[in-house]
Amino acid sequence: MKRRRPVFFNNIVLILFLIGCAPIAGVFADGMENNNTSIIGTWRWIETITPVEKITPLTGKEYLVSFNPDGTVSMKLEINRINGTYQTEDKRLTINSPMVMTLAAWLPESPAPSFMNLMEHAAGYFFVDEELYIDAFADGGTSRFEPVS
Repeated sequence: MKRRRPVFFNNIVLILFLIGCAPIAGVFADGMENNNTSIIGTWRWIETITPVEKITPLTGKEYLVSFNPDGTVSMKLEINRINGTYQTEDKRLTINSPMVMTLAAWLPESPAPSFMNLMEHAAGYFFVDEELYIDAFADGGTSRFEPVS
């Protein structure tokens, strides 16, 4: 006869899983918190690190994300433009669906579809030095951006 675990054990496992997936928003490796809390501005995508791969922009192509004070977000990914809305609370970030996008075809090797998927699943953000980092849900990856002056 197979032995069953008590129900509370499954709940504890679920809680520990959810805690482990929470982003480390705003905390440096040495435990010092960065006080910059505003993502408003235009940011150039540098790279995304996921548990299985590193995703980088195509050479010579533009990947820009603008968070506007009115709660709108706009992206320029290669030749496509994407517009939508976002919300922040503390260090949490939600990019609302659906977003409106131009329909130019991506190049076969384009990282833009993967990047878009990660942005649509944004969970939080933090800063290291002057760079913005956006975490995706459930350890889906972390995207790094530099400010555009």
